[in-house]
Amino acid sequence: VAAIASAVMYAKKKAEQSCMGTRPRARKPPRRQANPVRAELGDGAKTLQDVVGSVATAEGQLQVHFVERGQAYGESAESERVVDLKLALQPAADVPTVQLNTTPVTQWGVNFGGTLVVQHKSSEIIVYLPGVRTYDPAGATGDPHASERIGPSCARTQTAITGFQVEALLRGGKVGDVAKIQEAFTPIISRYHGRHTLFRWMSTQLQEAFIEKVPVTPYPEFIKQELSKGLIDASKPN
Repeated sequence: VAAIASAVMYAKKKAEQSCMGTRPRARKPPRRQANPVRAELGDGAKTLQDVVGSVATAEGQLQVHFVERGQAYGESAESERVVDLKLALQPAADVPTVQLNTTPVTQWGVNFGGTLVVQHKSSEIIVYLPGVRTYDPAGATGDPHASERIGPSCARTQTAITGFQVEALLRGGKVGDVAKIQEAFTPIISRYHGRHTLFRWMSTQLQEAFIEKVPVTPYPEFIKQELSKGLIDASKPN
C-alpha cells in the first residue's frame, strides 16, 4: 500500500509540473578559457622602436643609462643597481637599415616575441628577440629568476640591453663597443636574472647580423656550444 501511495504522489507531482510548467534549471555560464599563452616583447617593444626609428643621442657619443630594481638572488628585499656608460663612436658610412617586427614567431622549436630584420645592401638577416612568456631552453627548472619561461622583468632588461647595443651599431659602433655594453650589464644579469646564455647569445646575434653579415647562430646550437665550454651547469634540471 505504501508503495502504491508513493507512486500516486509521484504521478500527481509530475502532472502538476506538467500543467504549471517547471522552472528551467539555471544554466551555468560557459567557463571562460584562459587567454592563450602569447609571447610578446612587452615593455621593451617601445624601447626598440625608438632605437630603430631614430637615433636621438648626441653625435659622436652614446649615453647608456639603465636602472635595475628587483629582488636579487639570495636576498629578501628589493635593491637597485645603475648602469652608466659613455661610448665615443665614429659614424660609419655603411650602416644597415633595421626594421622591428613585433609579431611573435617560432624558430628552431623556440618561440620569440619578435624579430629585427637587418637589411644590408646585398643581404637580409633576422635577429630573434626573446620576450614575455617566451621559452628559454637554457633556463633551469625552479630557478627564481631564470626558469624556462621568461617573465616581464627578464624580458624588459634584455630588450633594453639589445636596444643599447643596436643603437651603438647603428651609430657606427664596433665589436668592442658592443662588448663594453655587455660587460657593463653582466653584474645586472648575474645579480637579478641569471640568464647568461641568453644574454651572450643576443650579443652574438647582433655581431653576426650587423658586423659579420652572416645568418645568426641558432639558439639550440649556441646552447650546445655553451655546454661544451662548461658555461652551463648541466646538473640543473631543465
